[in-house]
Amino acid sequence: MDNRVPPEHKYSTRPSYYNHIVARSFENNCWFVSADVVRPNNGISICPGHTFVYDNDGVEVSRSKEFIEELLIHDIPMISLTQERPIRLFGDPDVVRLYIETEVK
Repeated sequence: MDNRVPPEHKYSTRPSYYNHIVARSFENNCWFVSADVVRPNNGISICPGHTFVYDNDGVEVSRSKEFIEELLIHDIPMISLTQERPIRLFGDPDVVRLYIETEVK
């Protein structure tokens, strides 16, 4: 399955939902990797190929070019997957404190 859309669709080029990916990779302190294929415009649908890698801080570290088939390779440092991760909580300070006191051991 790929992300085919009609040629006139707003996602027929780079989609605008990348801020969601940044937020999820940051708040979960994890790498986000997505792969997609390129499908040429056949008059009905198109898939520009949105392949990318975001690090655990929500920073884009690698992305393929749209409409160009390529092999995207990125080394993820093992230390970033195995090190102790800090708790990333935002919001009401009292709720954060309560969570840390009751849930984090």
